[in-house]
Amino acid sequence: MLFLFQTSCQTETKKSVLILAFDQLDNERLNCSEDKNDDNSGIALICKEFMRFTHAYTTSLQPAAAMGSVLTGQYPLIHNVHRSYDSLQAPMTTVQEAAYHKGYRTGFFAGNPHILKKTGLSKYFETFDDSAAAQYSNQIIKDFKITSDSFLDWQKEDSTPFFAVITNSEIEALNEQDTSTTNIEKLDEKLFNFISELKHRGIWDKTYVYVVGLRGGNNYNRLNETPFLNLHSENTLVSLLIKPPRMSGDEGISWKNDTPISLADIGHTLKSFFGADEPSALDGFPLLNLTPFYSEASADSKTNPRYLLVEAANAWIKHPLQLNFAVITPTLLIIDRKEETEVFSLATDKFEVVNLYKKNSEQDIPSPRRLFVTSITQPDDNGMTLAKDYLKNTLPAADFFSVKIAETHPLYLYWLNQQLKAKQIEKMDLTKLDMAYSGCLNLISKPPVVISQLKSCHDSLFVDYLKYKHAPQFDLNIEKTKLTYELNRKKYFEKIKIANWNLAMENIWGLYEQNKTWYHPLIFVDPNFVQ
Repeated sequence: MLFLFQTSCQTETKKSVLILAFDQLDNERLNCSEDKNDDNSGIALICKEFMRFTHAYTTSLQPAAAMGSVLTGQYPLIHNVHRSYDSLQAPMTTVQEAAYHKGYRTGFFAGNPHILKKTGLSKYFETFDDSAAAQYSNQIIKDFKITSDSFLDWQKEDSTPFFAVITNSEIEALNEQDTSTTNIEKLDEKLFNFISELKHRGIWDKTYVYVVGLRGGNNYNRLNETPFLNLHSENTLVSLLIKPPRMSGDEGISWKNDTPISLADIGHTLKSFFGADEPSALDGFPLLNLTPFYSEASADSKTNPRYLLVEAANAWIKHPLQLNFAVITPTLLIIDRKEETEVFSLATDKFEVVNLYKKNSEQDIPSPRRLFVTSITQPDDNGMTLAKDYLKNTLPAADFFSVKIAETHPLYLYWLNQQLKAKQIEKMDLTKLDMAYSGCLNLISKPPVVISQLKSCHDSLFVDYLKYKHAPQFDLNIEKTKLTYELNRKKYFEKIKIANWNLAMENIWGLYEQNKTWYHPLIFVDPNFVQ
């Protein structure tokens, strides 16, 4: 008999655990069809040696919250990480904490910008690399090869059994210089090379490997449903495949199970494995230990019907927390908003378009609404589409030039620069300048004679520019003043870049400021200000 965490030839040797977590890996992207080409295909290897759960649901459309469930075995309502800038509820036992106390090495290698140290999910990871979201990185979304190589280097340092996580957002990348959306086919070969290296090192057969989607794909054009708000199954149903260790020569396990499960069940199962078993702390939504599903005798066993919960958190408004919910029953999908309830049949309505809910009916609708009285209001676009198209290089230059961009948009300076180059703007519109710049601009029309005159300019970047331009007169080193100005100018544009990423990903880091003006008069003064 083969169990998830117990092989027929098990020794006393501890087995490692590796989680490969992918953003937007829905239930259809990882296709295990029989005609899959095995050559250089990581997906083909996974399909041959893993058990596939066909009805696995995320716990949240926010990847940080979903990963929080994988690492705590609880729903976001309990662990408290609803968005990338939230913090883990304390005290909260995590999988990595349980593994650490059992003598395992623990490592986390982030290839996406969603899961940051500030969430508290980094605690008890001896190595936690979230540099994908580094402020000065052009690769906000890291290539899988980079993160997997980092893991392999880390593993090579010490052969102690490990618990490790590698995350990736490459399926729908927005990296600068990308000419097209990175897709699952490009990831497939990298997976093959990674798995091949694990096998070559003798790690593969000694490791439990989880391949999991943190959220699905917003594949259908639903009105007013963005990727972080769409609670229909195409966006909440994710891939989940699990491989246990096996002895050399044993056949790989490959079958599927249709039992509805949640990402919180993964955390619950792993905590049990590491000796920290805890029940669900959310009333009405019990957790399921997945261990028995890897027994051949119970592969088709039935479980008691239960409800699963998925949330969509509003990242635009920090306080009060605003949530919408989807509740999955054995036969129904219930989308619960404060002002609206929708009910869809999972058995007969594949695309979930027929709302069965009737107001004032006697339908038994399970709902977590009693826990929250607020609900998400659909935000305006706020220029998200423009930012996303610009990052993906799918916005033609002519369109970028012609479209009207608000001063509150992070791309405003770039648009203004285009206007200047085309001589659509020939002089400064002083009505756009606030009083903070008036003293600086006076020093352009009436150049300073002594350095003390710079006190009338209260903008540090403008002061750096003036020191550089008038360095000989002020008896300053021209090379040093130039370097200082260039460094601070680049930092200014790095902030714009980060704001653009943040906007394109629906305020992922909570940085959006509705009234912030992305404008600096040096664009009219320094011809090389925007490069």
